[in-house]
Amino acid sequence: MTSEGRVDTYLVVAAKCIELAQVTDDTRNKLSLLDMAHAWLVLAEQGSPRPLDRMAHAQIHIDTAS
Repeated sequence: MTSEGRVDTYLVVAAKCIELAQVTDDTRNKLSLLDMAHAWLVLAEQGSPRPLDRMAHAQIHIDTAS
């Protein structure tokens, strides 16, 4: 797998964590899922040969903060 493919995978997994966090009612699970999403986003950023769209990340943060 190329580094770009790995970054795409990390972003997909982060998005899935966020999606699951949005539908769970359990606060602990929600926080754990958001922590995992953040970790996947950090990995994606570290593995990306180009800067990731920080505005997209900010939007994810805003959408999940509510």
